[in-house]
Amino acid sequence: MLKTTLYPFQRDGVDFAKAHPYSLNLCEMGCLSGDSILRINRAGVCRKINLKTLYKKFHGCSWNKEIPTKIRSWNGERFCLNTLKDVLLQGKKETWLLSLSGNGNVRLTKDHEVLTKRGWIRAENLTAQDEIACDNLHFGHGQATWESVISLDTPEIESTYDLVCEDPHRNFVADSICVHNCGKSIQAIALADETRAKTLIICPAFLKQNWINEIKLHSTLQPARFGEDDCEGKDVIILNYERVKKFYSLLLKEKFDFVVADEVHFLKSPDAIRTKTIHDFILESKPKRFMGLTGTIYKNRICEIYSPLKLCDYVYPEDKKILKDFDYWKFCNTFSNPQVIKFGNKRFTKFVGIRNAENLRQMVRQRVFRRTAEGNIELPPITHKKVWLDVVDEAMGKELLDTYKAFNLRQSILTDGITRTKVKSALQKCEFTTKYIQEMITQGIENILVFSDHIMPTIEISKGLEGVSNRIVSGQMSPPQREKTYQDFQDGKFQVLIATIGSSSVGINLTKANHVIYNDLSWIPGDLMQSLKRVHRIKQKKPCFVHYILAGQFDEYILNTINGKIATIDTAMKGV
Repeated sequence: MLKTTLYPFQRDGVDFAKAHPYSLNLCEMGCLSGDSILRINRAGVCRKINLKTLYKKFHGCSWNKEIPTKIRSWNGERFCLNTLKDVLLQGKKETWLLSLSGNGNVRLTKDHEVLTKRGWIRAENLTAQDEIACDNLHFGHGQATWESVISLDTPEIESTYDLVCEDPHRNFVADSICVHNCGKSIQAIALADETRAKTLIICPAFLKQNWINEIKLHSTLQPARFGEDDCEGKDVIILNYERVKKFYSLLLKEKFDFVVADEVHFLKSPDAIRTKTIHDFILESKPKRFMGLTGTIYKNRICEIYSPLKLCDYVYPEDKKILKDFDYWKFCNTFSNPQVIKFGNKRFTKFVGIRNAENLRQMVRQRVFRRTAEGNIELPPITHKKVWLDVVDEAMGKELLDTYKAFNLRQSILTDGITRTKVKSALQKCEFTTKYIQEMITQGIENILVFSDHIMPTIEISKGLEGVSNRIVSGQMSPPQREKTYQDFQDGKFQVLIATIGSSSVGINLTKANHVIYNDLSWIPGDLMQSLKRVHRIKQKKPCFVHYILAGQFDEYILNTINGKIATIDTAMKGV
């Protein structure tokens, strides 16, 4: 019996899985930082406590479990007390600081929902026009006060937590802000409960205990870990991916009705032993239902969805299979662009971009339930400009291009020699970049952010800017030194900030500038994307301009790779 009432979108997910016996579920679960402050009430005594400490209290021996713990929740009309049922440790994730106009702030994952005047909205989809429900009364019953969104920035990787509140109001107040989450695991639990299916859950090893906790919390189903607990008579069996091969024969004898693959993107590589084992198991055991859970079905390339989709095809007759006409290579060639790369005497085929996008989306929609986000962050327009050098070292550019292609194709380890060549390439552009900055300043542009992937070019650019106030930020500086430099730039104390990409790509706000110059580019596309977000973000009020100083095919290749991957993922998921 299910003990928790499903939200409407969760019910939609369960109904989709019932209608599609083998399917994928793409809903994420929001979490909060362990430093988030809650106000709790135990036996009439109120106190403030952070989530990390609350988790330890809940799962330790120091608290009398017979005394209910009350927290503040929104009941649809006002804030009131609600019973806290559990505190969950959700592992390390990227959290972001949501700051409001009344000095309220909370650190949360981007997928966590907050209560706005538009309804429950994921943090990543908040706009500068949104007003957030806040509880500034802290005791008794009270109405919400509404505060405007200022920013969502300063990402950090840290341990995260989540709360489970008593029905029917499963939300809570953290740092005076009203929040709640979604959750895909409960959809699999609900399906197992409602169909009374003998269930096998396969997941990463670190999530096994989380599944035990979730099942006990939300249902009366009896879970056990295969090979670790007594599984006799249990409703749900849990084991990690690595142990399926070891217990393969025993698992087949169990004849499971329902198999869940959590974090199914772990099975994206068709040739991996783990992937082959799970495919063989589903094909041979023929469960009545299969559900793959993930929040990130496309990590990097379109081809990664083939294996999860293939898992969803096994139950259907041949004429109903969406991949009946495709093996892996045909799928990749049909929906991506093959690119042959020579490395020494060898040739490698790499699949990039997307084609036949609408056909792919039609296939995906038949097997995938996805909770679509509502609203978009409203940012000012951004213009990208390529600035070419007249004279470049072609031999050096060719060496860098060949190395990057091999690195990107095979994930090679970069050697010191290649890194030195890349630094040399960046240094040859510094004189041009310096003159380009000076020309922009003469045109009346007051504040400019300049990036390089290396320290030496930042020093050379700084030296060349005689008469222009500038400072350098690099990873060699202490965090307090960097923070002071960032703040001085924001306060207008100097005109040009020259930073290494690694030191300043995350966690800072540099919206004083609306012009960004890249002297040279990082090997890693994601680093460039993050560094640009220092300027193009919620607090930015002016149109943004990005200037790429390019010298030959190497720089343009990296730039095209970045733009291509972003466009590919957006195209693939549009309308799904």
